[in-house]
Amino acid sequence: MTKDGLELSQEALAAYCERWKIIELSVIDSNTPVDVDADDSIGFLARFQPEVMRRYADAVAMERELAELVGRDVELTDYRTVVDWSDNAIRRTAILKSARTVYAT
Repeated sequence: MTKDGLELSQEALAAYCERWKIIELSVIDSNTPVDVDADDSIGFLARFQPEVMRRYADAVAMERELAELVGRDVELTDYRTVVDWSDNAIRRTAILKSARTVYAT
C-alpha cells in the first residue's frame, strides 16, 4: 500500500501494531514540531491500548523496527504525550490536524 509517498506493507504494519499494542497509527506532516529532520525522517503518532505503559528501551526498539518497515528514519510520538500531557495547544492542534491514519483497529 502506498500512503503519503510511503510504501507500506499493510500486513507488516498490522503485525507491528498488534505486537506493540497500538490501536491507531498515523503519519504526521513534516512541518509539525514532532519531526526532528523533515528531509530524512517521518513523524508517526501512535495511540496505544489504554493499559500500555512503555519503557524507554521499548520506545527505542519500536522506532528502530518502524524505521525498518518504512525504510526511513522515524520519530514515534505517543498520542497521550500530545493530547493528555502537553500544555502546548498550538503544537497539539498542528499535530492532530496533520495526522493521517495508516492503521486502526
